[in-house]
Amino acid sequence: YFSEKLKVEDIQNINYKFDIIKELLPYLIKMTPLTWGKNTEKLELIFKKNLLNITVDLVVIIGKKKESTNKFLVDKSIKYIQ
Repeated sequence: YFSEKLKVEDIQNINYKFDIIKELLPYLIKMTPLTWGKNTEKLELIFKKNLLNITVDLVVIIGKKKESTNKFLVDKSIKYIQ
């Protein structure tokens, strides 16, 4: 979908790890789509795990707006109006 609407200029893969502050783990878990719709008991099991760090893996696509293919037609119609 992205490349249909925009001209892809660059793609960046970003991967990093960071340590988790145990008290903030419930907030992080609740933000991830993988846990949405899970019952409280299953979430509690995740919170009790001894997670020390998390890996973030992203693909960032950088794009620019495609030039209009109708530019000539638009310019031509403006000349007729003037």
